[in-house]
Amino acid sequence: MLYKDNPEFSLELAENFLRQHFRETSKDKILRNSLKIFCQECSVKDKNMLRIFFRLVKIDVNQVLISAVIDSLPEDEKKYVSMKYCPSGTNVTKQEQEIHVTRGQLNIWRKKILASIWRALNYELTMDDIYFPKKVINMMEALATLLSFYNEMDPTRQVVDTYTCQCLEHYYNSYRRIFGELYNCILNHGECQKMNLVVSTIIMNPYLKKEALSRLCGLNQGTFSRYQKAFEDRIKPYVIESF
Repeated sequence: MLYKDNPEFSLELAENFLRQHFRETSKDKILRNSLKIFCQECSVKDKNMLRIFFRLVKIDVNQVLISAVIDSLPEDEKKYVSMKYCPSGTNVTKQEQEIHVTRGQLNIWRKKILASIWRALNYELTMDDIYFPKKVINMMEALATLLSFYNEMDPTRQVVDTYTCQCLEHYYNSYRRIFGELYNCILNHGECQKMNLVVSTIIMNPYLKKEALSRLCGLNQGTFSRYQKAFEDRIKPYVIESF
């Protein structure tokens, strides 16, 4: 979560990761992969090499998680992120003109996107994330990748402490439960189960407002909201609170 005493610091860190994400070239990836192979080969006898290897794996995981956040954004926000953070980024005036929104709205987007990236880098999903199954899957795969390397290459926990691994396992098991619920809703949405219909409709149309979503389901907004809340009550134990 954001640092309570200084949330802006969390956003600054997230912004640095986002800039690095856009600046990485194919050459950077090739060099990192080569270094990973070298460190992995040397890690059997040298714990420092194992630490470096884990850091390189973490960079790969971070890149995947940041991509998942960007992919889940509405098109205008994707365009904004690209315009602002790509190496040849444009200024705010140009962004306002091309996306047709105010400077204030761009700043709202910036803070929201950076907060989402910070949560992703800390392996946290909120209720707003659950209607993007790809986000959940990417998070599970990221956690599984880290745990696989930690368990296989550092079974005695000399580099990565036990508490960290337990936290990662807790997140993974929670998100697996979430994905199971989502999968059930998607699989059974045509069997007159209204909660499943509501959830699958939101998944297919994540940027529509509740009024339009309820019409697609053939329900009034009150009924739609009740079924949505019923589903979210089931998911609530496995996500963090939005902020």
